[in-house]
Amino acid sequence: LLSGFLNLINSVFRRNLARFMPDGTPDPTFSNSIFFDDVLDYVRNLDLQPDGKILAAGGIRHGERLNPDGSHDVTMNSFDGPGNLYDLPDGKLLGFTDRTQRFSSEGFLEAEPTRFNFNGFPSKAAILPDGKSIAVGTFTEVNFSAQRGRIARLNADATFDASFDPP
Repeated sequence: LLSGFLNLINSVFRRNLARFMPDGTPDPTFSNSIFFDDVLDYVRNLDLQPDGKILAAGGIRHGERLNPDGSHDVTMNSFDGPGNLYDLPDGKLLGFTDRTQRFSSEGFLEAEPTRFNFNGFPSKAAILPDGKSIAVGTFTEVNFSAQRGRIARLNADATFDASFDPP
């Protein structure tokens, strides 16, 4: 899979997302259904789920899930919110922008989301086997007080892990 600010690949319309065959040609069976509202929006983050579905996020804080063939997964709510979206071991979703947000597996924001704020933007994250996550990006501060050198760890419930303080 390839994501980003793209429109055509080998003269085939593939807005924001494309899948390739083993020989490097665009996969003609992959139905690209991602079309964000703003022409400057693009897919920044992809996360492949265990069932082959694809979490896609990016643009101006937009997230959705695709079926393995690239069609829109109608069982999930497309939503505004994260610029990055990750699948958690408990089946929920974790989104990052300048704050954290937890979503149900169907894409609905939790009623009382656990959040913390960054003074910049996390560009990538990794979900650890224990459900904790590591975020990296342009931020240097978390929750307006904890100094972090562009890296922070979250607990499994998406709260800030103050015990993680790399040099």
